[in-house]
Amino acid sequence: MFNGVKELFRGKPIIIVLTKTDIRKYDDLEEDEKSMLEQLKNENQATILTLSNKTGTGVFDVKKEACEILQKYR
Repeated sequence: MFNGVKELFRGKPIIIVLTKTDIRKYDDLEEDEKSMLEQLKNENQATILTLSNKTGTGVFDVKKEACEILQKYR
């Protein structure tokens, strides 16, 4: 889906947020899934973060990183 709209984000910071980590953690992904995410990250100079709204894990980290990236971008 991202590939269809990535031109809209050219030159802008991108954060890939993997959610529902209370159900499935990044480390539990298949190697082809991790490879696809790493390729997406590298091609777009993106940051990958994880969070779980259910447990709250990573929510603050995503907000903090987004704010820091936005401040650098400005």
